[in-house]
Amino acid sequence: QLFSPVRNVPSPQASSYNCNYNYAQGMQGQSLLGCSPPRFSSSQIGAFNSSHKGKGLSPLHRVFNSPNNQYMQHVENLSLPAIEEFLEDYQGYSSSKESSDIASSSECFDLSSQIPPMLDGLTMPNSSRYHDDETSVHGAAAGSRSSQISQESDMYHQMGSMASASLSQALQQERYHEKQQKQQQENLMLPIPIGIEQEQDNGLQLVHLLLACAEAVAKEEYMVARRYLHHLNRVVTPLGDSMQRVAACFTDSLSARLNATLTPKPSKLTPPSPSNSLEVLKIYQIVYQACPYIKFAHFTANQAIFEAFETEDRVHVIDLDILQGYQWPAFMQALAARPSGAPFLRITGVGPTLDGVRETGRCLTELAHSLRIPFEFHAVGEQLEDLKPNMLNRRVGEALAVNAVNRLHRVPGSHLGNLLSMIRDQAPNVVTLVEQEASHNGPYFLGRFLEALHYYSAIFDSLDATFPTESAQRAKVEQYIFAPEIRNIVACEGAARFERHERLEKWRKIMEGKGFKGVALSPNAVTQSKILLGLYSCEGYRLTEDKGCLLLGWQDRAIVAASAWRC
Repeated sequence: QLFSPVRNVPSPQASSYNCNYNYAQGMQGQSLLGCSPPRFSSSQIGAFNSSHKGKGLSPLHRVFNSPNNQYMQHVENLSLPAIEEFLEDYQGYSSSKESSDIASSSECFDLSSQIPPMLDGLTMPNSSRYHDDETSVHGAAAGSRSSQISQESDMYHQMGSMASASLSQALQQERYHEKQQKQQQENLMLPIPIGIEQEQDNGLQLVHLLLACAEAVAKEEYMVARRYLHHLNRVVTPLGDSMQRVAACFTDSLSARLNATLTPKPSKLTPPSPSNSLEVLKIYQIVYQACPYIKFAHFTANQAIFEAFETEDRVHVIDLDILQGYQWPAFMQALAARPSGAPFLRITGVGPTLDGVRETGRCLTELAHSLRIPFEFHAVGEQLEDLKPNMLNRRVGEALAVNAVNRLHRVPGSHLGNLLSMIRDQAPNVVTLVEQEASHNGPYFLGRFLEALHYYSAIFDSLDATFPTESAQRAKVEQYIFAPEIRNIVACEGAARFERHERLEKWRKIMEGKGFKGVALSPNAVTQSKILLGLYSCEGYRLTEDKGCLLLGWQDRAIVAASAWRC
C-alpha cells in the first residue's frame, strides 16, 4: 500500500541515514523543514482546487471530469440500486450470444507471490543509496488499443440492439455487422489520430465495461461477468494510457475474484514480488522521490511530535510500525538542532518480526551516536492486535508520542477498540495518525469497487503527470505497489482482505469514541507541506485543511489525511 511496510527486508546500514541534513541546520525550533511562519492566507489552504498548471490533464482525469460522465460525480453517496441507472444502456451485453472463443479471462499481471508492503523510506540530501536511473520499457503503442476500444463499442451497441429486434431484423443487422467488421479490420491497417474527445469516449467505454462487470460479479452472474472480462482483456494494457493502465489492474482483480469462485477453498491471493530486497527498496524509493505522499505523511507527523516535545528533556516515541525506521532520521536531526540541546530520546519500535525491528534499532542507535543524541531503542516483535501494555515500556517522567502511519486500517475491527484504549491509557502527549483517504471497508462489493476505481484513478493520473508513458519505473510502481492494493480490495474477502481504508471522518468518530480529542496541526505543518509540494514539477497536488487536519490530494480527490490527537 501507499505507506505500508517493506517486511523482512534488511534495514539499511546507519551510514545510509546520512546525518548532513542541510535543511535542518537552521531549524531554530520552528519546524522540521526550518521554515519561518506561514506566508499563506487561509484561503489558499481551503478546498481542493481543480486548476492544473503542470502537465496537461491525463486521459484518466479527463474521463472522470467529462461532462458525459455522470456516474462518478456522486460516487461518494452512491447506493447499490443506483448502478442500474448507470448501466441501463448496456444491459444488451448479457443477452447477446456468447462467442465460442470466450474462456477464462487472461491475467493482466502474473500476480503469484507476495510483495512486501510500502517502505517508509526517508531520503535526505546525499542519501541516494537506492536511487535508480530512469530506463525505458519497449512495449506496444497504446494508439491501436484506443482505436480497438472504439470498434468494440460499435460491436456492443449492435449486439444490444439485436437482443430486442425481430429475427429478420437480427439477421439483417448481423450481415451488416459482418460487413462493418470487415471494414473495421481493413481500417486497422491505417493510423488513426486520437483526439481528446475520442480519448474520453474510449475511457468511458472502459469504465462502463468495468462497472458492468463489477455489477455482474455483485449479482453472482459469473458467466455474464466473464463475457465482460473477455472484452476487457482485449482492450486494456498495463502499458497504455492512464485509463488503460488502471483498467488493466481492475480487470486483473475482477478476474482473480472470479477465479476464486471456481475452487471450494481458493488459495491466498498473492501479488508479484521483485526478485530481491534491493529491487523492492528501489521501487519504493521511486515513489518516495517522485510523489509527495509519503514525505507528506512523515513530515506532518514528525512536526506534530516535535512540537509536543518542545520543552521536554526526556521523550519517548512509540512507532506502531517501525519498518526500516526511515521516518526518524530527519526527526532526530531536528532534535539535535534544538537551541536548548537534544533531549534524551527513546524509541519503541513495533513490527511483526523481532529480528527486523532490532536491526532497525541498531541503525538508529548508530545514527543517534553520530548526532550526539542520548538514545535508547526498545524492540517489540508483535502484531498490533497482540500488544500488551507492558510491551510499550512506558516510564514515569517522560513525554510520550504514539505514531501510526497508515497502519491502523489493517488492525481487525474486533481488536482496534482495545488497541486504542490501551494507547489512551498510556496518557500520550500526542498521537499522530496518517491514513489513505478512501472508504474501502464498506459492506457491499460494488460500493467498494466504485470507491477504489475513483481513488486509484486519481493516483494513476498523478503518476501520468510525473512519469513518461514508456517509463520502466512507472510500470514497476504500478505493478508492484498499486496493483496489489487494488487486487486485495477487489478480489479478497474476510481475513484475506486487509486493505480496509477509512476516510478521515470515520477515523474522527473512532478516535473521539475512544476518548481522544483532536489537536489542530500547526501553521508550521501547513507551511512545510506547501514547501514540500513546491519541490515537485507538476502542480496537480492540492492541500486542504479540515477541522485542524491536513489532506493531500491530486486535483479534486484527496489521497492522504494526517491528524493529531491527545487524551
